[in-house]
Amino acid sequence: MENGDFSRLGGRLGLVQLLLLLIVQTAYAGSATWKTNAINSSWNDARNWTPETVPNGPDDVATFATSGITSIFLSEIEVSEIVFNPGASSFTITSDSFHLFTVSGLGIINNSGVTQQFIADQSLLTPETQPIQFTNTPETLYNYARFLNLAGRNDEAKQWAQTLMAKKRTLPRYMQRYERPWFRKGKALIKGLNEKKAA
Repeated sequence: MENGDFSRLGGRLGLVQLLLLLIVQTAYAGSATWKTNAINSSWNDARNWTPETVPNGPDDVATFATSGITSIFLSEIEVSEIVFNPGASSFTITSDSFHLFTVSGLGIINNSGVTQQFIADQSLLTPETQPIQFTNTPETLYNYARFLNLAGRNDEAKQWAQTLMAKKRTLPRYMQRYERPWFRKGKALIKGLNEKKAA
């Protein structure tokens, strides 16, 4: 073999190694589905998930269907989105006050047809603490506000809709234009909630 053949071979092997690395990283990305027969109520226990990995990363998706354990407790978790499949059980997901629960991507998608609950332990809350955070798009903020509104939690819905409207001021103009439909929906939601409260 000549030197040129070695460099071409080395380049091909490097490409194969890179592809294998990407495949391995994808396999261990952390997205998982809560088991029908979960072991306990801890989000942080990999044995409760299929595959056995804890959804805890900015690209991870936590999916829920039916399960015998529907009260789930978590600490220091970040996911891109939470999906409740059609026919999923009604879950209560509780975050303690010492750790953050962050939804940083598409948000919560509830296709289950039943109410899903997210609870923050308020025993240690101060004005500076916010155990559940949505650090993402205006679309997600609106969807969560709407989710709370449909659950009859109107004061919380208004608070999240106001958070959506406050986010508008933090965005550059081109993003404000791009996200305009969600700001309009948020404004309409606040107006509807104010009218409902006045009635």
